Amino acid sequence: MTINIYNKEIAGPPKCGSRFLSEIWGNKKMLKPGSKLGSSDWIEINNREWVDLLKMIDNPITSEVKWIVIRPPMEFMESAIHTEFVGGWNRERETLNEVDTLYRIIMKESQSHWYRELFKSFYLFGLSLPTPPTIVMLDDLTDFLKEEYFVESIHPYKKTKYDFSSDPIWLRKNELMYYLEKKYPKQWDMLQTLFKTDELFWYKMINEFPIWKSTINEDTKKFSLKNDLPPNPPSEK
Repeated sequence: MTINIYNKEIAGPPKCGSRFLSEIWGNKKMLKPGSKLGSSDWIEINNREWVDLLKMIDNPITSEVKWIVIRPPMEFMESAIHTEFVGGWNRERETLNEVDTLYRIIMKESQSHWYRELFKSFYLFGLSLPTPPTIVMLDDLTDFLKEEYFVESIHPYKKTKYDFSSDPIWLRKNELMYYLEKKYPKQWDMLQTLFKTDELFWYKMINEFPIWKSTINEDTKKFSLKNDLPPNPPSEK
């Protein structure tokens, strides 16, 4: 799995605001920290690098990282599955093999949107740094960028630009999870098992590393998934 490094200081995997962050650090200029809106005090910036998740420790590309943008394990996996299936349905509606897609997620150790030891890898990376990195929860990303990098004023975030809802075939995440759980119970149970080992390192991260201006409550920490919708198959809008 490829991890993005923004401005030498922010590390983020796919499914954690990566497209939004990549657009920001692809811009040619940014308001200088401390400058007032409307001023002409800009700095040139185009600072985005890539590194393999398993090669982050003792790597010069990651030596200055002080922030990790992340989301809870179950939420992360839901988003990865959603991308694989919604993307697949829209690209190859008649040929997508749903069982094979699930097994590819389950059996493949590393892919573009998911790695079964993602949180373990980030935890060990954090321990390797002279100063533990600060965790930035994905839900806090907009406020974080506004306060730490003065970004929001020049690059407002629009959720609908990134959630695939304009595609011809689309399901909400909880609809898709319910659909898969009911149609493929064996594979679904295997997916749940994958979470449990890596979840330990999620707990270690949020208990041992500082967290940026966020209070993580017990509900956020819990390993759960609420499916309260009927298992409808995907259909075109």
